[in-house]
Amino acid sequence: MKKPITFSLCYLFALSAFAQQPVGDSRLKNIDWSEDSTKIVSVEDIIDTQCELTSRNLTSSHYTNVWKRNKYFNLGYVLNNSELSPKEDIPTGADYNNGFVPGKYSSNWGISMQRGTNIPFVKKPIANTLRINFDIMPFDLHVAHFTRENDGRDIYNSAVIKETANKDNNYKGYKYIPWNLEKYKLDYGIRLGLSLTVTPFNYIHSAPGLHHLKFNTYFHAGYRLSMLIITGKHIEDGQEVKESAELNWGHGLTTNWGIVASWKGIGFGYERTGGPLQYKPILTNDYSGASYKFKAISNRIYLQFLW
Repeated sequence: MKKPITFSLCYLFALSAFAQQPVGDSRLKNIDWSEDSTKIVSVEDIIDTQCELTSRNLTSSHYTNVWKRNKYFNLGYVLNNSELSPKEDIPTGADYNNGFVPGKYSSNWGISMQRGTNIPFVKKPIANTLRINFDIMPFDLHVAHFTRENDGRDIYNSAVIKETANKDNNYKGYKYIPWNLEKYKLDYGIRLGLSLTVTPFNYIHSAPGLHHLKFNTYFHAGYRLSMLIITGKHIEDGQEVKESAELNWGHGLTTNWGIVASWKGIGFGYERTGGPLQYKPILTNDYSGASYKFKAISNRIYLQFLW
C-alpha cells in the first residue's frame, strides 16, 4: 500500500513541474540533448581564432616585405689602386723605364654603374634567415682615368719607328703605341654568379625594423669589352706637338667578388674585379695589328638601390 502512494506523489510533482513551461517554448525545441556541450564554439573561441589568423597574416606579410627586393642598381667609385699591368714586355720606344711599359699603371679616379637581379633558388628563405641566389648582371660599366707617366717627360716619341715582319716576311715600319700618355679606360661587361643573403636579426621580435638589415656576399664570373683611349701631347723630332687620341680595344674574362650591407631599399658595398685584357690598336696602319696582354684589377665602393 505504501509503494503505490509514493509513486502517485512523484507523478503529481512531475506534472506540476512540466506545466510551468509554455507548451510552445522554442528553447526546449532547439536543444539537442545528445550534443556534447564541450564542443560548442563560444564567442571567445571565435575571437581567439580570428586573432591568431590575423597575427599569422601580419607575420607572413612582414617577411614577404623583408625579402621582396631582388633587383638592384649600383653607383660606384673606383678606388685609386685600380691597376693595369702588362703580362709581357711591351716596348714603348721611349727612354722612360728602359723603353718598356712599367710594372703597372694606377688610376687616379674612376666611376662605375651596374644593374642586376638576384634569383632565389628556393622561394621561401631558409628559416626566414638565409637565401641562396643565382645572380644575373647584364649591365656593368666601368670608367677609369690614368695620368701620364713621369710628368710627361721622355715618355713617348712618335718619330721612333719599329720594324715588324708581315706574313710575307717583309718588314714594315710602325709607330710604338704611346702607352705612357694619359689614358681613359672604358669597360662594359656581363656576368653570372652565386650569392648568399643573410638577415641575422630576424628572431629579435622586439625590433622588427632590424629584420630588414641584410648582408649579401657574392662571387661572379663574366666577360668584358674594353676601350683604351690614349691621349695627350707627345714629342716628335724633339718638339712637343698637338694633342692626339689613339684608340685600342680589348676583351677578356673577369672574376668578381664583393659584399654589401643593405637596409630596405638602400645599401653600401665593396667589390674587387680582376682578369686579363688583350688590347689591339684600332688604327692598324699606324700601329700594326699586334696584341698586347695586360692584367686589370679594380677596387670599388658603391651605393646600392634595391627594389
